[in-house]
Amino acid sequence: MKSPIPASFDTTRESFWDKAHTSVPGKKEIEEFRDAFDFLTIWRERLQYEYGALHSITHLSNPDDPPDVIAHFEKGELNIEITSLEPFYIHQSEPLKGQFAQTGFTLLPISSPPRSRVEAEQMMDPIGHPQPWENVSDRCNVRKETIISRVIAKLENRGVQALKEGLILLTGDLMGDPNEELALRSAFEELSAHPLAAGWYIGTVHQWNDSSFYSTLYQKGSGFQVKQ
Repeated sequence: MKSPIPASFDTTRESFWDKAHTSVPGKKEIEEFRDAFDFLTIWRERLQYEYGALHSITHLSNPDDPPDVIAHFEKGELNIEITSLEPFYIHQSEPLKGQFAQTGFTLLPISSPPRSRVEAEQMMDPIGHPQPWENVSDRCNVRKETIISRVIAKLENRGVQALKEGLILLTGDLMGDPNEELALRSAFEELSAHPLAAGWYIGTVHQWNDSSFYSTLYQKGSGFQVKQ
């Protein structure tokens, strides 16, 4: 096991991010570590009530066996498995963002995948190309289906099953609008009927900066909660 990095609910985001960059190898692992910390601090009151004070966080970057992250509390540990709520073609477009560092870029529609790299570049380019459009209903349906499939894949993983309880954390670009929130709520409620879901929190997090974020938390018996 990697050495835990000291952290409390009062640790600043900037301070923890500095520690993550110097302690965890790889961009993906750093982002997972930061997302876990963001989620823990957003839901501070709920987690502190159940687990007590936060003492440290460990990222198990190698080998890639569950959990991805362990949060160490006064009253125990929280296993955290992290996955993306975005369709795979959204991840494939990540390297293209660097091309638009000066002008900014438009997010690809999650319900209308580009047919080629050139089309993806045109859809992301905010200058000289029509902005991509997608039906709100289609977007929400894809969001719901992706969340359900990703969480079920985690729940049915043998390593995750051996943990028995913890948090499955989904990360990605959440808009926080009412329609998307309904899709999240519907996905979580459907997942709660899965026989392996007992004992697991299901959460999402998207944090833009120190003060702007959107996060949801669901646990069977406790219902659906939103913070933003």
